[in-house]
Amino acid sequence: MGGLRCVFVHRPGSVMARLTPSDCADPLLADVILVKQGRIEHMSFIDLMRNYGAEAVCLCQLLS
Repeated sequence: MGGLRCVFVHRPGSVMARLTPSDCADPLLADVILVKQGRIEHMSFIDLMRNYGAEAVCLCQLLS
């Protein structure tokens, strides 16, 4: 089987800073995240994907 060649990513931003514990009732949200920590983990994820040979494409770049 082939490996992952491309992954679309979106950097955590100001929207994440406005989340509250009551927003976490939404089924798509597991918990409120700390934006700074989220950005660090996001960059680690991108680095990991690139180390495995996948291209990381930022959605904001595609939309601009």
